[in-house]
Amino acid sequence: WANKAKNGMSLFQVYVHRSSDDGLAVVAANTTSEGEDSTMVRVPEGQYYLKVNALGSWAIRAEKR
Repeated sequence: WANKAKNGMSLFQVYVHRSSDDGLAVVAANTTSEGEDSTMVRVPEGQYYLKVNALGSWAIRAEKR
């Protein structure tokens, strides 16, 4: 899936976890720079959730591809 994110402050981290065991699948974003970026993340089929650690306002759009 694709991850498009916009960060309004200096810390933005996105972790993708497997729903089945809460294990970390991949780090989708880890930056201390303000701005907008996109990331392509490849994970096996299944259910996942995002954990976000950020300062300030932010937005994420996730798409299955």
